[in-house]
Amino acid sequence: LAGHPDDLANDLALYQLARAQQLLGEPAAETLITLARDYPASALRADAAFRAGELLYVERRFGEAAEAYERALDAGIEDRLQGLAGYKLGWSRFRDGDDAGAVEAFAALLHQHLPPRETRDAETALASVAAHEREMVTDALRGFSLSMLRAGGAPALDAWLETDAGGARHAAIYYVELGAMMLARERYSDAAAVYTAFGDRHATHALSPDFQRRAIEAYTAGGFDEQARGARENFVTRYAPDAPYWASRTPEPEVIEAWHVQVALLAAHHHALAQDDAEVAHRQQHLQAATHWYRIQLQQLPDDETSAAVR
Repeated sequence: LAGHPDDLANDLALYQLARAQQLLGEPAAETLITLARDYPASALRADAAFRAGELLYVERRFGEAAEAYERALDAGIEDRLQGLAGYKLGWSRFRDGDDAGAVEAFAALLHQHLPPRETRDAETALASVAAHEREMVTDALRGFSLSMLRAGGAPALDAWLETDAGGARHAAIYYVELGAMMLARERYSDAAAVYTAFGDRHATHALSPDFQRRAIEAYTAGGFDEQARGARENFVTRYAPDAPYWASRTPEPEVIEAWHVQVALLAAHHHALAQDDAEVAHRQQHLQAATHWYRIQLQQLPDDETSAAVR
């Protein structure tokens, strides 16, 4: 290399030099980076960039590792390593503090491996991924959620979906996984905000009632009673049997059953407060609210088996 700097085979010399350096336990990443950077037409370029990324990742030089993995993908690394390069690119960016870049890398991998059709839950989607890649794709989904969590949660996910057309078909999975991650960290109101965001963004989606139910449960689990009640009122308003939501679909029995439970809880809550509150003004407010929700039950489900008790 020193004596023949312009030799056409110097890319191979650099590649072999890096191998020798590794066998001697000497740093080899810079040699591989030189090959990948200075020999764009070399058939060894993609492999050299990937190997440099692997070495830099182990050395915890995550920013440089990300650049190497990105160069390997741009150079057209062979198919068997393409997914791994994208996966390691995502984690390199994440560990380097580049949340937006990590989301981009993980999303590219997920778009490539998850089903091309709209998917409702991660378990079903991941079941269709090739067995030898499933663990990697599952962890990429975790990395995507962690990046979104660190980037700001629901607002970050909403903003990203505005710019990434491919993300829409997997939106339900992304919201569910991000919410679950926040619940695991006992960030109950943040989890509820994620679930509510899906319903607000996809008001007519078949899963919208389920996400609103998840929001109620998250607030309840965190002891946010007032917020849970507000989420419950939203559920009752949005998914009543005669609500606009059902204009283009047949009301689903399980959703109507859940609606019945939620409206009954609202009525019972205000009825109980009316009985306990000593102040006449407050008592009257709660009685009026209880009456309102009881009346809604009777209007929507006049022939239900509970109608006589409600009346």
